[in-house]
Amino acid sequence: MTDIKRMENPTDLTCEKCGKPLVIKWGRFGTFFACTGYPDCKTTKPIGGQQKKPDVPLDEKCPNCGNNLVLKTGRYGEFTACGNYPNCKYVKQKTIGMPCPECNFVTWGKPVPEKCPECGSPYMVEKWLKAGPMLQCPNADCKHKQPVQAPVEALAQ
Repeated sequence: MTDIKRMENPTDLTCEKCGKPLVIKWGRFGTFFACTGYPDCKTTKPIGGQQKKPDVPLDEKCPNCGNNLVLKTGRYGEFTACGNYPNCKYVKQKTIGMPCPECNFVTWGKPVPEKCPECGSPYMVEKWLKAGPMLQCPNADCKHKQPVQAPVEALAQ
């Protein structure tokens, strides 16, 4: 078996922080550029694709520290957080803003009109997990989850 940790390909690129050569390495999310100065220099870059979007300052203030909130882009998409990170770790929670007609609780996920096969709940909730999009029963006692078989928009029709 090949040792994936040792698989790296040299490049003509140099690290913008320390000047050492960059190599192409393989990680759990695919290939990437890495500095040969590791562990002293931890510079990495994605290969091709999109570069990280810069934070967009918002006019809204953080309720914890009073600094401006910023629109950030992370592994799971856009989110709103305090611009004073790491001193303030406030993250604004997104809700759909609509309470459940049966229990009056607000859901964090998008309700999907599909009945739970285990407990019979009249709807499921769309969740985005590391494993991908899932439908989850909102009933705390049930805990049923299933992968999304078709686009969720198609399920809502």
